[in-house]
Amino acid sequence: MVVSDEDVVVDGRSTQELARTILMMETRIIEFIKLLVPEAGNLDDITYEEIEAEWPMAVQLDMTEKIAEAIQPGYKDARKN
Repeated sequence: MVVSDEDVVVDGRSTQELARTILMMETRIIEFIKLLVPEAGNLDDITYEEIEAEWPMAVQLDMTEKIAEAIQPGYKDARKN
């Protein structure tokens, strides 16, 4: 473990980078969930805490994958080439 004034590095991994990655993932999930159309009301003010309370992480990741495929059909296959 390496400790500096700006970061802590454990096993070569920056805790700042880890926190940034988690924040980006949570933001992406929120934005994708906002694309869904609820039966009543809207999802404009939904928070990640509300999403996390409703769905486990595996479901969140599956939902974002399905939403991404719906809004960009074929993108995943095109990216492989």
